[in-house]
Amino acid sequence: MKITIKHRKRAVISPDSVAIGLFVIFYSYGFFAWLSEQILAPIGLASFSENVLLLILYVTLFLLCVCFRDYLRLDFFALLALLILFLVFTYLFHPEYEYVYTRKQYGVLEYVLFPANGIYAYLFVRLVNNPQNLLKGLRIGGYFTYIYSGLRLYIALKRGYWIEENYLGQEIHLSYNLNFGYGLVIFICYFLYCALKNKSVKDGVLAGVGIMMVLIGGSRGPLLNIAIFLAIYILLTTSETKNKIIYFSLIVICTLVFLMSYRIILSTAVNILETFNLPSRTIMKLLEGSISEDSGRNVIWSAAINMIKENPFGYGAMGARHVIYQIHIVGHPHNFFLEILIDYGVIFGVAIILILFLGAVRIFFDKNIGEWRYVFLIFFAYACQLLTSYTYWHSMGLWGALAVAVSINRTRKIKRIQGTK
Repeated sequence: MKITIKHRKRAVISPDSVAIGLFVIFYSYGFFAWLSEQILAPIGLASFSENVLLLILYVTLFLLCVCFRDYLRLDFFALLALLILFLVFTYLFHPEYEYVYTRKQYGVLEYVLFPANGIYAYLFVRLVNNPQNLLKGLRIGGYFTYIYSGLRLYIALKRGYWIEENYLGQEIHLSYNLNFGYGLVIFICYFLYCALKNKSVKDGVLAGVGIMMVLIGGSRGPLLNIAIFLAIYILLTTSETKNKIIYFSLIVICTLVFLMSYRIILSTAVNILETFNLPSRTIMKLLEGSISEDSGRNVIWSAAINMIKENPFGYGAMGARHVIYQIHIVGHPHNFFLEILIDYGVIFGVAIILILFLGAVRIFFDKNIGEWRYVFLIFFAYACQLLTSYTYWHSMGLWGALAVAVSINRTRKIKRIQGTK
């Protein structure tokens, strides 16, 4: 007599799923920090919520790397070590930087090396190391971030203002929030990509919802990021078609029609928003023709340019801070190119800018890397926030884009090796 024993298949979480999950937590950090606080608040541990979240994130990462050595990213540790050495050597030559390095909130430990900030984006993007999985992570992260952003927007509208900090570090009340809009950009670009590529109405609606949230509660900067994404996407897709001239002509015509009628469109948007008692500072700026106002950046940029003129050989790591923090509390130039030239000097700074620019162009026009091109475009558009805001030391967009570029380079090498066999 034969006895057959049936075993139920146990659901096993794949290491790829864990890597995606870690990426989602990092890029939707605001949502998970809020969720952690809500869970721990009833037991009086809300003040430890961020520590608990980071512990879960990095313990899981450690276990993943221990169990599956393929997920150990030594290039991240090499990059982190180089940045720390750059900071250490700069401090040895410039002890006068001590205040800006050690101050609270905007110092090295809290602003640069804190494990939820910019440089670590490189690690979590490299951890996934697959275009389809990165897109999957962006979708999941987008849902969480939309929920959190919607909640923040609702609270701000109910309160009547956003609570911000001025250049002196004092609490002020504003009609918009700089970080709010930029936190949505990467996910808006993702949903736009899916809507355009797959002709998905659902993703188009999600992109529209994100843009509307930016218009209501964000600043003007994110609109530039979204415009850059759309411009490059259209350029890439039309350049691959047989009827390039026809498509290009249609794009030009549509652009001209929009430019001639954008005031009507924006006025309609304002009327709709006013019906729901929703203000939009950004739309009003567009209608007033004041969208290009520098919001005090000209003063900062002038100071940065003067620093470059006075010392074209560079000031070292975070070299702009000791001068510009006296103009604006954060202390960075609010422009990537100026910051690179201040930190590394004109010679090395220009070389770094050229290498990054040529590398990006090469990726955009490389048809042999498949969907990697558009994943890079999403992160690249997000990194373009550095044209008018933020600092590369703190930017999740730049370090994420750099990680995608490294993954693409690894993919090319693997293909070359396979091709020679």
